[in-house]
Amino acid sequence: DDPGSDNILGRLNTTTHKLCRYLKVRENSRWSPTPPSKENCSLLSFQQYLANFTEIASRQLSTTVEENAADKQMWQELTQKELILTQGAKALQQKLEIQRREQDKEVLAHQQTLLKIRAELQDMVQHNETKMAMVNSRMEDQITRSAERHAGSYEQLAAKIGSLESQIEAEHQ
Repeated sequence: DDPGSDNILGRLNTTTHKLCRYLKVRENSRWSPTPPSKENCSLLSFQQYLANFTEIASRQLSTTVEENAADKQMWQELTQKELILTQGAKALQQKLEIQRREQDKEVLAHQQTLLKIRAELQDMVQHNETKMAMVNSRMEDQITRSAERHAGSYEQLAAKIGSLESQIEAEHQ
């Protein structure tokens, strides 16, 4: 909204009103003979009003055309930018969706690998616990057998010692 456009519009409005009043007066008076100088004056006045009107109208129209062209160009540029940005946003959205799918696949693969490793670990732990139980059982059996053999050997040695002591005492007597 150019401040000069209000002035142009005001002048155009004033000139149009004067022109209409002039034409109405001329129509009501129905051409009556007047001295040539007065008619020439009115005609010159009318021509001046018409020239002013034409000048203002052409300025207004050329300004409007220029403004319309500028507005149209700006609108086209904005529309083009919006289209480019929309396409860019769609491309980014698609890229994001692809990345999300890939990440979801990776996460799923990692989760499956983790579950497999946990299952293997659980199997190893159970296998080791079973082996440990077997080893503990064997050790306890060996300890028990060793203790029994030791006790048996101890009793035999104690009996032998007792018999040797008896023999030594018998020989000393």
